[in-house]
Amino acid sequence: MARTRATSSPSESPTRGKRGRADNGPEERGPKQQKISSPSSANGPQTFADSESSYHLTQQPEETPVSDTPHQAENEQILEAPHVSRSPGGTRVSFGDLPCRRQRGFAQYGILEWIRLENFMCHRCFEVSFGPNVNIISGPNGSGKSAIVAALQLIFGAASASTDRGRRTGDLIRIGANAALVAVRLRNRRDMTEASDGRYRPEVYGNSILIHRRIARTGVSTWSFYNERGKRVQAERSARLELEAIMDHYFIQVNNPVAVLTQRKSKEFLSSGKPSDLYRFFMEATKLKEVRDALMEIRTQAADIRAIYARKEGELPRLSKELSMAKCAYDEAKRLEHLEEELIRLRQEFAWARVQEVEQQLRETTEERAKTLGLIEEGSERIEFLDRAAASKSQELEVLNRQLREVNDAITRDISEETNFDAELRQVRNETRRLEQQKTRLSSLRTTREEELKSVSEELERLRERAHASDSSLVEHHQQLQLLMDETTRLAVARDGKRSLLAQLEAQLEALKADQAQLRGHVQLRESALRQAERVLAELQQSRRDPRVIFGGPHITSLLEDIDAAMDQGTFRRKPIGPLGSFLRARDPKWALSIELCVSPAILSAFVVHDMADAEALRELAVRRRYPIPRILVQNMDAAPYHPRPEQLPPRELVTVHSQIIIEKHEHVLQNVLMDHAETELNLLFDSAEDARRAAFELRPRNVRVCWSSAGDRAQVGAGGSNQFRAGPDPSRYTPKLAGDLERQIALKRQLVENENREHRLLLARETECGKAIADVERKHSKTVQDIAAIEDEERGKRHQIEVLQQGQEDEASSAFIPDAFQERITAIDAELEMVSRQLELVEEQIQAQGELEKEIERREHARRDKERELDEKRREVSRKCRALATEQAQSQAEVLALRTGIENERRKLEALDSNLDLIRIKLQRETDAARQVSTRPEAVTAASNTLRLEIATLESRLQTEQRRLDGVSVTQLWERYEHAQQSYDSIATELGSLERLLQRIEDGLVERIETFIQLRAHIQKHVSAYFGYYIHMRGHYGSIKFDDRSHEMRLRVAIGHHRTRDGELCFAQDLRSLSGGERSFTTLALMLALGEAMEVPFRIMDEFDVFMDEANRRVAYKTLIDIAKRESKRQFIFITPLTLPQLRADPECVRIVRLMPPVRGVDDSQQTALDDYAQQTEPFNHEA
Repeated sequence: MARTRATSSPSESPTRGKRGRADNGPEERGPKQQKISSPSSANGPQTFADSESSYHLTQQPEETPVSDTPHQAENEQILEAPHVSRSPGGTRVSFGDLPCRRQRGFAQYGILEWIRLENFMCHRCFEVSFGPNVNIISGPNGSGKSAIVAALQLIFGAASASTDRGRRTGDLIRIGANAALVAVRLRNRRDMTEASDGRYRPEVYGNSILIHRRIARTGVSTWSFYNERGKRVQAERSARLELEAIMDHYFIQVNNPVAVLTQRKSKEFLSSGKPSDLYRFFMEATKLKEVRDALMEIRTQAADIRAIYARKEGELPRLSKELSMAKCAYDEAKRLEHLEEELIRLRQEFAWARVQEVEQQLRETTEERAKTLGLIEEGSERIEFLDRAAASKSQELEVLNRQLREVNDAITRDISEETNFDAELRQVRNETRRLEQQKTRLSSLRTTREEELKSVSEELERLRERAHASDSSLVEHHQQLQLLMDETTRLAVARDGKRSLLAQLEAQLEALKADQAQLRGHVQLRESALRQAERVLAELQQSRRDPRVIFGGPHITSLLEDIDAAMDQGTFRRKPIGPLGSFLRARDPKWALSIELCVSPAILSAFVVHDMADAEALRELAVRRRYPIPRILVQNMDAAPYHPRPEQLPPRELVTVHSQIIIEKHEHVLQNVLMDHAETELNLLFDSAEDARRAAFELRPRNVRVCWSSAGDRAQVGAGGSNQFRAGPDPSRYTPKLAGDLERQIALKRQLVENENREHRLLLARETECGKAIADVERKHSKTVQDIAAIEDEERGKRHQIEVLQQGQEDEASSAFIPDAFQERITAIDAELEMVSRQLELVEEQIQAQGELEKEIERREHARRDKERELDEKRREVSRKCRALATEQAQSQAEVLALRTGIENERRKLEALDSNLDLIRIKLQRETDAARQVSTRPEAVTAASNTLRLEIATLESRLQTEQRRLDGVSVTQLWERYEHAQQSYDSIATELGSLERLLQRIEDGLVERIETFIQLRAHIQKHVSAYFGYYIHMRGHYGSIKFDDRSHEMRLRVAIGHHRTRDGELCFAQDLRSLSGGERSFTTLALMLALGEAMEVPFRIMDEFDVFMDEANRRVAYKTLIDIAKRESKRQFIFITPLTLPQLRADPECVRIVRLMPPVRGVDDSQQTALDDYAQQTEPFNHEA
């Protein structure tokens, strides 16, 4: 990495090189260098024409180094003529071979002395020497100026593409030649003004280092190195590594645009104005990018070390396991010596244990034979007793059947009488209804005729009065008629409004009654749920004393005690098992709800009995003690447990209900019950409802009935192939009894009771409010009906008055009053009323007679029903006795059949036992003889033969395994393996400790270096910005640089001195492309010079940096370069321009100007091997330096 200049102390600038000098920038100008007089400077300052130089094209022999000036004594001022050397191609005058002039303090190592090109680009044989400070190479286009830059880049290892002269190295060979040679000489002398020696391997190279690079047309190139005497140096490493070592020592950077600014880089910088590109150029130019990349590489390496640490740490368990295994192997090898003695002892015990087992088998067989004989005798006696009992029961049953037939015949006759009574009663009631209707009709007719008679009498009286009135009454009648009609219209409108209101009230009343009915239903349901919850809570609280209460109810404890007492009395053949839920437990609590729903609460509270006799006995016991009759399941308790074949079960990878049930007692009986009544082996369990639904409806595994989720959701395929799904119960209202956590169930149920109470009270309050609303609406409805009736009555009265007035008017207008007609009408109505009254009295007498007849029929019906109840009770009694006798007879027959089958089985079993006894005695003799051959009989053998056989097999297997494992391995070797495993474990542990400490140091150092990098970057940015403003100000402009490290942007702010606003303020250009070509070129030069102040490179090259400058900018630029040359005397500058140089005064010791002529085109080789010297002639230009 290049050395970076900074004004800070060496500790603050880790990249500061050996040649650290005081910064003579704009902030602080250092003291002037001491000027020692020389012949060339005796006549005062010179113009560029005074420092005249020349060059020759020489033909050098291939691989022949150019001799250098003899070594000069240090600290000695030598004034000699230039050293002249001869060669076959001509004479070469080298400015670099002049004696070292100490007067100006020029660089003594790392700078270029001369370069020679052979068959390279447009040059066949070309050599040019460089001054120690400023070198200006000018010449027209095509004269080969840029070839010098390309040659310098190539010889220091740059790629051919970076030279912008060809994509391949072979493209740079002169046309017609097969190879090219580029040679350069670097100064490598001791600088006595510095405390340290900055030379590179002076003991090998001396005062100069010559580097040759030969390029072949095929693209192959080789480097060779020579010392000051021209002797080839045999490098200890490859040529490439030697070149890189030289460049690293002198900080030569041909790929850095600050060190070598080519034409393309200059044009790109002028055309590009992006802040991100400028920032990237700054980072690359100052080599801060390499520092940042190195820090990132350190971070990556720290991560790799961390991964190595984790990998080694992961090996610790394995090594620990190997260590423990090695220790166990060693311990087992030590214990192996005692295993054989233990094996012999176990074999002796095994032999006599076999003898003891055969003896025990003989005793058990003998006892079983005696027991079998007893069972045969008891069975024969029981069969005789049952036969006698069956005969007597058959006679009794025949008598009862005869009584039952008689009762059934009487009941049949009674049913016939009931049919006659019903028909007669219906006939009487129908006649009564007919008479009632006739009575109602006659009453209505009588009322109508009475009203009509009253109306006719009143009308007759009015007509008589009207006949005596004057004619003026007609007008009065007309007005009265008009008022009555208006009043009638108003009453009709009021009536319609009331009817509309009545309809609304009726609809509202109907809705309220529906709500009341719904609320009443909800209240009833809530009351039922509350009573159920309170009952369950009481059972749960009672189950604290007896856990069986939760399954069988509060009476279960007393029932089980009665069952125990009945069992002692011999009521049951086998003791009933129940309730079943008290013997079951969920293997995983999350399946408790699903298991309970699958088995069903009815089965969990059920009892299992051995046969029908035990079932009837249990039912009678419950009835006698007034207990609720439990559900009874009949299951043969002696049957073997079911073991379905795998093809009859669901796939083994699925979880069944049966596999999640733990049966604590009576396992084989309850297992058969669960498979028979709940099919638990065919019900599957899943975590979620989605999984259960998918399995049941999509996957449909074999032999599956129902799929359950842990929340109690049920999914199954119906008989018709339809998908059936039912959600599980509300977890807040249902607590599974198999959950096991009793206190939690009690707490949840207590909370449920409180919730039910609260909801019940709310529903009652809502029902009360609804009743009040109904009463209010009914009150309004009744009042509205009354209002409508009053309005209708008033309306009828008004209409009747209108009809009367209208009729009166018509009568008065048509004819005179006729009282006889009214009298006849009254007489007819009176006659009709008398007839209706007589008919009404007759109907009432008939109704009374029909009522008496109906009472007589009902009395007879009550008597018949009493008789029917007596017959029915008698029939039930006889039927019960018949069923009991039939049941007992069937049980007796079944028992006789079972006894006979059992006796036959016992007899066969007796025969088998007799034969088995003989075999056992023979086996006992054989086992005793074999045991005596092994050892004498011990006093006691406590272990069973199966246990001893397993221990012997285990011990033999262990011995064989240990012997195979330890085959050829001694205890000593096992101890050595154990020691080796211990050492490996300790070694890894030690390495982990070292890695951890190393990683900590790396991370701490990385943090420190990152902080230093940030400080260094900030310092360099400040340094570059200050120098940029300083160099811009030399042209009369103003400028600064703004860095944004977060967004990686660098912005140049330049204000041209004569560009100002109306107020006299400077106009800063934010984009360089807004400047003119000359201003942009000068800005580029100022930036390059500012960046160069921050770098420690031995030489800097700028190609065609002034092509876009005008004369004023070029003159200031060259003046700036001359000023820099005076201040930076230990740096070498090479500036290449195709333009004519301005006339500026310069010190010939500091500035050397070389004018190149273009090569002659179209001449032969002899013409190109020798060219006349060309002296640059310029006119003096008086300018104060």
